Amino acid sequence: IIYIPFTVQVKLKSFTVIGGDEGSAPNHVKIWKDRDDIDFDNADDVACDQEFNLAYDKKGSVQYLVKMYKFQNTSSVTLFFTGNFEDDKTQINYIGLKGESTKNKRGIVVAAYEARALESDHKKL
Repeated sequence: IIYIPFTVQVKLKSFTVIGGDEGSAPNHVKIWKDRDDIDFDNADDVACDQEFNLAYDKKGSVQYLVKMYKFQNTSSVTLFFTGNFEDDKTQINYIGLKGESTKNKRGIVVAAYEARALESDHKKL
Protein backbone atom coordinates (compact mmCIF):
# COMPACT_ATOMS: atom_id res chain seq x y z
CA ILE A 1 0.00 0.00 0.00
CA ILE A 2 1.46 3.33 -1.07
CA TYR A 3 -0.03 6.64 0.09
CA ILE A 4 0.93 9.69 -2.02
CA PRO A 5 -0.11 13.13 -0.70
CA PHE A 6 0.07 16.20 -2.96
CA THR A 7 1.03 19.72 -1.88
CA VAL A 8 -1.85 21.20 -3.93
CA GLN A 9 -5.02 19.72 -5.34
CA VAL A 10 -4.48 18.03 -8.68
CA LYS A 11 -6.45 16.59 -11.57
CA LEU A 12 -4.94 13.14 -12.03
CA LYS A 13 -4.99 11.95 -15.65
CA SER A 14 -2.83 8.82 -15.82
CA PHE A 15 -0.11 6.81 -14.14
CA THR A 16 2.77 4.52 -15.06
CA VAL A 17 4.28 1.66 -13.08
CA ILE A 18 7.65 0.01 -13.64
CA GLY A 19 8.14 -3.17 -11.67
CA GLY A 20 10.99 -5.57 -11.13
CA ASP A 21 11.76 -8.49 -13.38
CA GLU A 22 8.85 -10.16 -15.12
CA GLY A 23 7.83 -12.34 -12.18
CA SER A 24 7.95 -9.69 -9.45
CA ALA A 25 6.30 -6.83 -11.37
CA PRO A 26 2.83 -5.91 -10.07
CA ASN A 27 -0.12 -7.10 -12.14
CA HIS A 28 -3.06 -5.44 -10.36
CA VAL A 29 -3.64 -2.16 -8.52
CA LYS A 30 -6.55 -0.55 -6.67
CA ILE A 31 -6.65 3.24 -6.36
CA TRP A 32 -8.43 5.44 -3.82
CA LYS A 33 -8.77 9.21 -3.95
CA ASP A 34 -8.29 11.22 -0.73
CA ARG A 35 -8.25 8.21 1.60
CA ASP A 36 -5.46 8.12 4.17
CA ASP A 37 -7.12 5.38 6.21
CA ILE A 38 -6.53 2.45 3.84
CA ASP A 39 -4.50 -0.35 5.41
CA PHE A 40 -4.16 -4.11 5.01
CA ASP A 41 -7.12 -4.72 7.32
CA ASN A 42 -9.67 -2.74 5.30
CA ALA A 43 -8.24 -2.58 1.74
CA ASP A 44 -10.44 -5.44 0.54
CA ASP A 45 -13.55 -4.08 2.27
CA VAL A 46 -13.44 -0.43 1.18
CA ALA A 47 -14.61 0.17 -2.40
CA CYS A 48 -11.83 1.65 -4.51
CA ASP A 49 -12.35 4.49 -6.98
CA GLN A 50 -10.74 2.54 -9.81
CA GLU A 51 -8.70 -0.61 -10.34
CA PHE A 52 -6.46 -1.82 -13.14
CA ASN A 53 -4.92 -5.02 -14.41
CA LEU A 54 -1.32 -4.07 -15.17
CA ALA A 55 0.87 -5.28 -18.02
CA TYR A 56 4.53 -6.15 -17.59
CA ASP A 57 6.29 -2.93 -18.65
CA LYS A 58 9.98 -2.55 -17.86
CA LYS A 59 10.32 0.75 -19.80
CA GLY A 60 7.35 2.66 -18.41
CA SER A 61 5.73 3.11 -21.80
CA VAL A 62 2.23 1.99 -20.77
CA GLN A 63 0.02 4.84 -19.53
CA TYR A 64 -3.04 3.82 -17.51
CA LEU A 65 -5.75 6.45 -17.97
CA VAL A 66 -7.85 7.10 -14.87
CA LYS A 67 -11.45 8.25 -14.93
CA MET A 68 -10.72 11.96 -14.69
CA TYR A 69 -14.16 12.81 -13.35
CA LYS A 70 -13.32 10.73 -10.27
CA PHE A 71 -9.83 12.19 -9.76
CA GLN A 72 -10.46 15.93 -10.01
CA ASN A 73 -9.48 18.10 -7.03
CA THR A 74 -7.43 15.25 -5.59
CA SER A 75 -5.34 15.86 -2.47
CA SER A 76 -3.87 12.35 -2.28
CA VAL A 77 -4.00 8.91 -3.83
CA THR A 78 -3.56 5.51 -2.22
CA LEU A 79 -2.32 2.62 -4.36
CA PHE A 80 -2.73 -1.00 -3.30
CA PHE A 81 -0.82 -3.48 -5.45
CA THR A 82 -2.63 -6.76 -4.90
CA GLY A 83 -0.61 -9.21 -6.96
CA ASN A 84 2.31 -9.89 -9.25
CA PHE A 85 3.36 -12.18 -12.09
CA GLU A 86 4.12 -15.37 -10.11
CA ASP A 87 6.76 -14.34 -7.58
CA ASP A 88 6.83 -14.38 -3.78
CA LYS A 89 7.52 -10.63 -3.58
CA THR A 90 6.26 -7.65 -5.56
CA GLN A 91 8.91 -5.16 -6.65
CA ILE A 92 8.07 -1.61 -7.77
CA ASN A 93 10.89 0.50 -9.18
CA TYR A 94 8.94 3.55 -10.34
CA ILE A 95 5.48 5.10 -10.08
CA GLY A 96 4.79 8.04 -12.38
CA LEU A 97 1.71 10.22 -12.05
CA LYS A 98 0.51 12.61 -14.76
CA GLY A 99 -1.95 15.40 -14.20
CA GLU A 100 -2.17 19.07 -13.51
CA SER A 101 -2.55 21.35 -10.56
CA THR A 102 -6.04 22.73 -10.05
CA LYS A 103 -4.89 25.56 -7.76
CA ASN A 104 -2.06 28.07 -7.78
CA LYS A 105 -2.07 28.32 -11.54
CA ARG A 106 -0.09 31.09 -13.10
CA GLY A 107 -2.21 33.79 -14.62
CA ILE A 108 -1.64 36.29 -17.35
CA VAL A 109 0.67 39.11 -16.34
CA VAL A 110 -0.16 42.54 -17.71
CA ALA A 111 2.98 44.60 -18.07
CA ALA A 112 3.98 47.69 -20.01
CA TYR A 113 7.49 47.74 -21.39
CA GLU A 114 9.20 50.90 -22.50
CA ALA A 115 11.71 50.84 -25.29
CA ARG A 116 12.80 54.33 -24.32
CA ALA A 117 11.78 56.02 -21.10
CA LEU A 118 10.12 59.42 -21.48
CA GLU A 119 10.66 61.86 -18.67
CA SER A 120 7.09 63.16 -19.04
CA ASP A 121 5.68 59.71 -18.17
CA HIS A 122 7.30 59.67 -14.70
CA LYS A 123 6.72 61.74 -11.57
CA LYS A 124 9.60 63.78 -10.26
CA LEU A 125 10.63 63.06 -6.69
